[in-house]
Amino acid sequence: MSKEHGHFLFSDFIETGRKFVSGASSKDLASVFPGYIASPGECFFPTNIPVKGSFRCFRVTVGLDKPASLCFSKIIFVGTVDGDDALVDVSDLAEFEMSSQHTASSSPASAIEGATFSNNIHSEKEVNPWWQATFPENVQVERIYLYRRSDWAIIHEQHLRVIGVSQEGEETVLYYPEGAALGRPQTISAIGIAANALEARRRELNGDLLIKYDALISDALSDIAAWMKQSDDTDKRPSISSKDRSSAAGKILQALSLTLGGAKDFGTTPEEGLEINLSGVDARHIRLRTFGETPFGFGGLEVYSGETSQPVKTFNKADLKFRYNYPGFHHNESFSVDLYANIQSRRVDIGEQHSISKLRIWNVNQQHAANTLFLEVAVRDNDKQGWRLVYDHGSAYRQTCAALTLVNYLFRGDWTPVQAQLISKLFAQYRRKRLMGPLARLVRHREHLNSAVFRGADEIWPLTKHAAPLRLGKHGLRVPIGYRDEKTVMGHLVEMRDKVRALGHKPLFMYGTLLGAIREKDFIPHDDDVDLAVIMTGVGPENVNEECDKFIELLNENGVVANRGARHSPLIHCHRGPVTYDIFVLGHVGDTVYWPHTALKVVPERADIFLPIGEVEFKGEVFDAPADPEAVCKARYGDDWHIPNPAFEW
Repeated sequence: MSKEHGHFLFSDFIETGRKFVSGASSKDLASVFPGYIASPGECFFPTNIPVKGSFRCFRVTVGLDKPASLCFSKIIFVGTVDGDDALVDVSDLAEFEMSSQHTASSSPASAIEGATFSNNIHSEKEVNPWWQATFPENVQVERIYLYRRSDWAIIHEQHLRVIGVSQEGEETVLYYPEGAALGRPQTISAIGIAANALEARRRELNGDLLIKYDALISDALSDIAAWMKQSDDTDKRPSISSKDRSSAAGKILQALSLTLGGAKDFGTTPEEGLEINLSGVDARHIRLRTFGETPFGFGGLEVYSGETSQPVKTFNKADLKFRYNYPGFHHNESFSVDLYANIQSRRVDIGEQHSISKLRIWNVNQQHAANTLFLEVAVRDNDKQGWRLVYDHGSAYRQTCAALTLVNYLFRGDWTPVQAQLISKLFAQYRRKRLMGPLARLVRHREHLNSAVFRGADEIWPLTKHAAPLRLGKHGLRVPIGYRDEKTVMGHLVEMRDKVRALGHKPLFMYGTLLGAIREKDFIPHDDDVDLAVIMTGVGPENVNEECDKFIELLNENGVVANRGARHSPLIHCHRGPVTYDIFVLGHVGDTVYWPHTALKVVPERADIFLPIGEVEFKGEVFDAPADPEAVCKARYGDDWHIPNPAFEW
């Protein structure tokens, strides 16, 4: 398929989609795109709701004439205060109310204060439940970002509405995906954006990959277009099997996967830096910006002109420290795909205008290499007529997210493994550790999806060149201990051992650290923390948490900064550099030891596999260990404890 043919296909698909969505009945629309109102793929990103008009109150409601629960995760209001032009987060300036609360632990304010991806607002089941925010008169809301519930039940949210209420009490529906007036234009726009994103991803390929991409996308979009045209041409609603949907979606996903290569980080020397070829762009000013993941600066920047082997201008680390800091929502396209952190920016002046042939930029250290995947570089000439974008690494991420909307539309419920694998690959490549939480909740109890997520993440980590690679394990995407500086890690571990011993306790190797010591003779390849335990005699399950709190006080009093882990379990976190050293408090009464097990629930176990305390040699040091390490590992991880399983209790 030639570029011209490819462009025609995408344009034709967009036009077919516009005609179909505009004229189809709700049932016909749902027969082709059952996930157009709500689908699980929308858990990760906020719904972007523009506000046109002046409203003092905003209400989120289910809007049904029968009992239902209102549930969503978080809401962010962006606007202006006192007529100022500056856009700011105005969420905390409102007063909040809701019709009822499902749990006493939450409150109406949880919608802005609670953790993202938690279902912070949950009403009782009632007719037309609601939540609302009322703003003072000096606040003008311009945009709303709504994070919907982060679980499979998001598919039941077809009746969710966001309503603006004026000072006079007049109501305007701002968001209602099921309603024709708002839902149809939103659907048409989303289909167009997805198709344009697929075309943009196509431009990144050439040769055999381009041929393969064209074949996959052409087949998939032709099938979807045929379903839409079938609804137009006949009175009979199109019958699309699950197999047909999976086939079309699978081809789109396979094509997108072709465009996602390695981690594409860049190194800490000019030789390992990022090269941006510009082919003679006239410029004097250069702007560097990062979205979502923010380093403190760069190691250096070289500017080349013509065929010269030496740069015409070199900027060092001090020259490139970020000077401008903008809230993430200032760039709506990025914020809408959850690049929520501040945008950091720096402009540099070359001194005079040059015909630039190449830019070369490098990082300060390995940590900075991990945080520049959303780097954007723009240039500007002497006339300062606007910035010309010459490099945008994050475009692939944003375009892939947009293209996935079309796949989300094809399914209302479960995913295919190919979809789970592609999403995991995308998040791993762009180090979106924050999004692995909601992804885990979606796939944990679906083994066919769970294994696919690990396959996707595992495609990326070996390709990381300069940043510390991320492995997927029970804590999400983390840098394994094996990629940390071993001397530093062991130094902190020995220090922890000696300080706990000085307090009269023996810190046993436990859980993953014990498993690694006896099975791998090293840290487990995917483990990212160190697990220790102390056993307290005379302490039962009814007071083990109380003893845990006392031990935290004792540690802090003796120079070991410690804090409580899970409130329901006797777990202590001690942070040393980038590694967490966990200490679990185990109780011991008679012939029973009480220890945290599945989901950190404290359960009884035979004391003789723990006591008397023994020893284990690890990396040239001797540490305390249970009496029967293999029996403890079997009791915790099952009969197949000797077989590595990164997905254990993920």
